[in-house]
Amino acid sequence: WIYPQEERGPARVLGKFKTSGMNREYSAFIGGDARLWTFVSDDGSADYGHFILKATQDRVIEKKQWEHIAVTWDASQGAAGVSVYVNGKKTRLWDALSSDIDSLHSGTADFTLGTYDVRTVKRGKKEKEVVDNPFKGSVAQLLLCKDALSLLEINELYELGRNGNLVAYLNMDFDQDGLPDWWERK
Repeated sequence: WIYPQEERGPARVLGKFKTSGMNREYSAFIGGDARLWTFVSDDGSADYGHFILKATQDRVIEKKQWEHIAVTWDASQGAAGVSVYVNGKKTRLWDALSSDIDSLHSGTADFTLGTYDVRTVKRGKKEKEVVDNPFKGSVAQLLLCKDALSLLEINELYELGRNGNLVAYLNMDFDQDGLPDWWERK
């Protein structure tokens, strides 16, 4: 769940991404166009042939409003394996410039929430850290998974999320066969 305080970008919501060196692994960020962007690299670079960069086709991020964001990637499907869900609904994606990679780089970049890039600026004898393009807002209920979640699992997380809508969760019937999902799993 994210709650942006202002509409400006780029603003990285989360990621293991550092522009210097070969430290680009993955990130999710809000563009200046209020679209959600995703980036995945197989070698730590942003070199053609080694990354996936996609954005939602439509504006999906609203200022001062909680949004449930889920990004999944099925590496076996390459660039086609990226999916983005906003408030439990799959969104259409625009392929900015992607390659069919099938692995995720395992580098040394720190996992960060809410920063784009931190750099050190020297002013005389003093050094100061500067954060470029930060995400200003709140992040809640962060969940990182090893495997891609299904649409059903994403919908369950959305329904049980910020407002804990237990009634909606108990009534979920993903395959619309008249039996609730929790009953079918049991």
